Amino acid sequence: MHKCSHRVKSKTVGELLKIALIRSDKRRAACAWELCICYFSGFGVEKDWMESRHWLTEASVMGVTTAQAIYVRLHDAMGYDPMDTLVTFRSRLADGAEMQPYRREDATGLVCEWLGHAVSAGSVDIIHDLRRFQQANDGLDTFDPMAMLRTTSGASTSSPYDAQILLAAVSGDLQMVKSAVGSKLECIEEVDSSGNNAVILAAKFGNLAILRFLLQQPGIRVDHLNKGNQSVLHFLAIFDDADIQTLVPHLASMGADGGEEGHPVVYTPDAPNFSLPVRCCPLLNAVVQRRMVLFREILKVTHQWKSALPCAVCAAGSRFRKMIAVSAVLHNYEAIELIQGHLEEHGKRARADLEGIKVWYQNELIPLRRIPFHGILMRGLDLPEPLLRAIYHGKSHLLAQQRTLDCILSQSSTRKATLYSMISESTLHDTVDALDYLLKVDSGFGARELLRYALENSDF
Repeated sequence: MHKCSHRVKSKTVGELLKIALIRSDKRRAACAWELCICYFSGFGVEKDWMESRHWLTEASVMGVTTAQAIYVRLHDAMGYDPMDTLVTFRSRLADGAEMQPYRREDATGLVCEWLGHAVSAGSVDIIHDLRRFQQANDGLDTFDPMAMLRTTSGASTSSPYDAQILLAAVSGDLQMVKSAVGSKLECIEEVDSSGNNAVILAAKFGNLAILRFLLQQPGIRVDHLNKGNQSVLHFLAIFDDADIQTLVPHLASMGADGGEEGHPVVYTPDAPNFSLPVRCCPLLNAVVQRRMVLFREILKVTHQWKSALPCAVCAAGSRFRKMIAVSAVLHNYEAIELIQGHLEEHGKRARADLEGIKVWYQNELIPLRRIPFHGILMRGLDLPEPLLRAIYHGKSHLLAQQRTLDCILSQSSTRKATLYSMISESTLHDTVDALDYLLKVDSGFGARELLRYALENSDF
C-alpha cells in the first residue's frame, strides 16, 4: 500500500474524514482509528501528531480496543501526556460538542479503564503498561483486569470435580487448590482441553501464590507441554522482574523444558496482540515479548541445563540465527547485546560476529544487515512500519532502531560495504528515520562519498 500514489492516499484520507465527521455513521469508530494511523505515519497527509492524538482519542472513546490498548504507548512515542490529550480534546470528542473539559483525575481513571479493558480482553502485552500507569497514579492500584481475564478465559464451571484444581488455578483460589490437592494428590496431573496442567494455568493467569504452592508438591511435573507445545516457561512474561528472577532458576532446577518451540502465546483470538506470529522456544518468546530480565534468566539457566543438547546460543545453529534475526526485526538491541555478551563470556567470540549471519526471510536467504528494514509483521495487525515500532518500543522506538543498526555495524569488518548496503535497504523500504541516522553515523561517508561508492560497487 505504501507504493501507491500520493493522490490515491490523500483521496483515501479524505473519504475517511467525511465518514468520521458524520456522528450517525456506524463506521465512525473504525475511520477514527484509521485516521490516527494516517496522521501518525504520514499516509496521504503530512505527519501531524496533534491530529493523530485526537483521532486516537476518538477511537478509544468509541470503544476500539486496539486504540485503547496502545493509548499510553503511542503517547509515549510521540512525547505527550495522555491525560493532557484527554483534557485538551474533551470538547471535540464523540459524545457531543457541549461537554466540559475532563478533570485530570477523571482522565486518569478513564485511561486506566481502557488499559484494563484491553488486558481483560486478552491483550496481556499491556499488563506491564497498566501496572506502571497504576504506580504513577495514586488510587488506581485496586483495579485488577487479570481478575476479569480469568473470568472470561477460564475453564468452564461445569467441569467435573477432578478438574477443580484447574478451575482454581485459573481463578486464583488458593484454598480450593489446597483442598483439591489434599483430597486427591494425583489431581495435579489433570489437564484441560488445550493440554494445560495446573502449573501452566497458574502461570498463564498470573497466580503467583498458587504457582509457588504447586511447585512444592511431590510429583509435580514442570516439564509438561500443552497441545501448543508450550511449557510453563512460555507464560512467565506476565510476572514482575523480581518474581521472574526467583521463578526461572527454581523451575530449571525442577526440570522445566527450555528447548521446545511452541505456538505464540494467545489468550483470546480477537484481542490485539503486539507480537510476532512465530513459533518460539521460551528464550525466543522472551525476546518477542521484550522481557529482557526473563530472557537473561532463561539464557543463564539453559546454558547450565543438564541436557545432551548444547546451549542454543553457544551452538550458533538455526535457533541462534532465528533469535538474532527476530531481535533485529523487532529492533530489540538489548537481546542482541545479551546474546553477544553471553558468547564472549563463554569463549565464543568468533560466533559473536553478526556480519556473516544469513537467515531465511520470505523464501529468500538474506544477510542480517538487511533484516532491520523489513516489516515487523505483528500478529493480525496491518499497520505502517513507523506505527508498529512505536507500539512495540514506545518512547524509545528511535533509540532502539539506532542501537540495533549500531550492533550490526560494530561487528562488521567491511564497515563501508555494510553501511552502503543498509542505506540501500532503508531507501528501498522507505525507512526514513533509519536512512537519516545512517547518513550521519559515519562523518567520512557523506553524499559524495556515497555516490562514488555506489558507482564503484553497482553490483554489490
